[in-house]
Amino acid sequence: MQEDWQAVKVRVKSKICIIRMIPNYPMGAFAEWVTAQNLEIAPLVDMLDIIQLDLDADEAALRHTKNKTPSQLRLHALYGYWCLYCSQIRAYYKAILRDPHCKRRLSFLL
Repeated sequence: MQEDWQAVKVRVKSKICIIRMIPNYPMGAFAEWVTAQNLEIAPLVDMLDIIQLDLDADEAALRHTKNKTPSQLRLHALYGYWCLYCSQIRAYYKAILRDPHCKRRLSFLL
């Protein structure tokens, strides 16, 4: 990776934390971006693991907030989706890391 690790992490996280709440993350656009950025899969998976931990911790903190305002409820819902999106992306790239030849079989996710 040409940029420093933290800067890339911020960019990856910004790709995950989209405002639209949809059941399945738009994996195709993310995969194209990863390819265009020449990101290596192994460091990306490590980064996604850390992002997942961050998102899970933030979602848990919001879940334990008492007397939520409507904006906090929306933010909590967003964090729930972001956790889901990150887990979907992680599963895709972990499968590719385990078996690079499975990328073709997983193309239906894109």
